[in-house]
Amino acid sequence: MTRAILVHGLDHALAAAAAADVLGVPLVLVSARAAGGYAGAGWWRALTDRVRHEHPDIALTAILDCGADPGWALAAIRGQVTDIALSADPQVTEILRSIAEQSGTRLWTDRPETLDLRGRRDASAACREWLGVASLQSR
Repeated sequence: MTRAILVHGLDHALAAAAAADVLGVPLVLVSARAAGGYAGAGWWRALTDRVRHEHPDIALTAILDCGADPGWALAAIRGQVTDIALSADPQVTEILRSIAEQSGTRLWTDRPETLDLRGRRDASAACREWLGVASLQSR
């Protein structure tokens, strides 16, 4: 599986996308936990739209973490976020999975292993190393 990168802003997302572009590998971006609540779906869409605009050739999956809050997940679905993570009660999750599928949104209940870019002095180098190892493992 593709290794994911946990981003905290546009600079992180663009560093990750540039690394994926150079290496010719797909990219999975993951927001910080519960960012669907404190940053919102609009912020995530703007961030991912910018990444897609600047790096149109990479295969991008962008997961907005909605914590355990079904309201945040519904807002993300309404905001046309393509991938959301939710850690809610299993019954609630199944209801939201049905709603998400009808809207073309993928619902993740397990976050992939990530490289967290918070505090990295050289985010670009960290991304190249992380994604480069992943590309070697997939061969």
